[in-house]
Amino acid sequence: MPMDITTANWPLCLLLTASSLSLNAAEWQAVPKIYVEEMYSSNIERQRSDETESFVTEVSPGFALQGLGANFTAALNYALTGIYYTDDSDAKTSYHKANGNVAYSPWRPVTLYSTASYDQAITNLDRGLSDDIVSRQGNVSDRQQFVVGTRYSNQHAGWMVVDSDVSYRWVKADDTGPNNFESTEGHNISLDVTQGDRWDRIFWVGQYDEMRESSDSEPSLHTRFGKAQLGYFVWQHLGIYARYSYDDNQYSSVADNDQTLKSYGGGIRFSTGPKLVVDLGYNSVIDGDEPDYWNASVNWNPTQLTSFYADYDRRFYGESYALSLSHGTKKLQNSIQYTESVTTFSQSDNGSIDADLWCPLGGGGSLNDCSFAQPNQPPPPGQEVVSESLPYSSVNNQPYLNKMWVWTTALRLQKNTLLFNTYYSKREFGGQEPARSDEKTGGASLALDTRLNERSSLDNRIVYRRFEREAESGDDTEWSIRSAYVRRLWPSTSANVAAEYNTRDSYNGGTDYDEVRLLVGIRSQF
Repeated sequence: MPMDITTANWPLCLLLTASSLSLNAAEWQAVPKIYVEEMYSSNIERQRSDETESFVTEVSPGFALQGLGANFTAALNYALTGIYYTDDSDAKTSYHKANGNVAYSPWRPVTLYSTASYDQAITNLDRGLSDDIVSRQGNVSDRQQFVVGTRYSNQHAGWMVVDSDVSYRWVKADDTGPNNFESTEGHNISLDVTQGDRWDRIFWVGQYDEMRESSDSEPSLHTRFGKAQLGYFVWQHLGIYARYSYDDNQYSSVADNDQTLKSYGGGIRFSTGPKLVVDLGYNSVIDGDEPDYWNASVNWNPTQLTSFYADYDRRFYGESYALSLSHGTKKLQNSIQYTESVTTFSQSDNGSIDADLWCPLGGGGSLNDCSFAQPNQPPPPGQEVVSESLPYSSVNNQPYLNKMWVWTTALRLQKNTLLFNTYYSKREFGGQEPARSDEKTGGASLALDTRLNERSSLDNRIVYRRFEREAESGDDTEWSIRSAYVRRLWPSTSANVAAEYNTRDSYNGGTDYDEVRLLVGIRSQF
């Protein structure tokens, strides 16, 4: 399926933008690459009742481009994948995948950034863990996404610390058939202001977050949350503060579509400096039937690599909790988070929990060749961000109150690299019409790469995912297990032999299947 020229303009624009700024880049690097694979599938159409064996040949040429400079970064990846069914010479499919990003800092505190992606794939009606090879409707879906934004982060001579991020996102998706596109757009605004280190006794916090999202067919969602806090240290470690908060949620299909909570109050703060801050306060609701409430938070940073944050508050939906714990060493990175947010879930768009590494540009190597990615930092020259992703999706195109636990761990030893992700999410129905059931979903993924010698490695992946829906008669459980032997034949060429097992047991019998895949592939860079 050839790429429409009207939908292919963004990679050209991105490349032209990067080229126009290339004078600022210290180094440019391009890596052409190709991957060829032969695969056997025991159940090519993924059906329980009528299993069909098949051999499939995949040819995927592409390239990776990177530019890095003192105030400029750019990256572009592209791949054209051709799939040929060996059992039927007339059966073939091709699709494009591309993604790119540009970041430019005209002066130190400001970063202008843009990301774009064009993703074609065989329509996965069941939203499974691994890619479909055959579409049951014969469709190739298109998804185009463009994000543009600006970040500002600065300490104003010790008087004030400001962090802000404003972005606009546009998505155009065709997930059900040709010429059936639907557009989604939205924006995000985040602003945080705190006192600088020149203030001995006065402290303040200002926070504002806004999110809006709307689409061609779904109702719009608009949330705004603001908080202001001003205090004074009466003694060295003990202060008092006044507080005001504003929380507003508007969803166009809810009868009472303006859900607002306004409150004011005060409290006490205990602090030993930047490493420990504890707040405890009491708040009165200005209007509405909500009761008055307590709020409390703990922010503890004993070292540069270890932090703990916990928060109890009230939002328009009721009691609200947050938790974040992270710890790192040269060999280990570990993070546990609990968040609550009002979020829209698209039935056709998987989200993901990601563990990021910096790996050699062009891909194809073992995770043992990678290093830990640093948050909000570009990769070093010759490296790119590689994510081990655990996908999650939804059955309803509706907003929910999403309560999510996420645990990610990355461990790098001399011969082994381990990445572990797990999550549990409860999505609570928010009063939409028609009524939607709550969703509970959880999953886990484990990637373990073992270096056997200088030229060989063993790469293993296990992924598990489960859905629970209160309004359905059953659950949806899925496993994907893969083991691969990878050997470097020449400095820029490697071969792999892999076995993969996929299985699914669903409340919807049409998505039940078992599948075994055997794969042989070769990857080369030029």
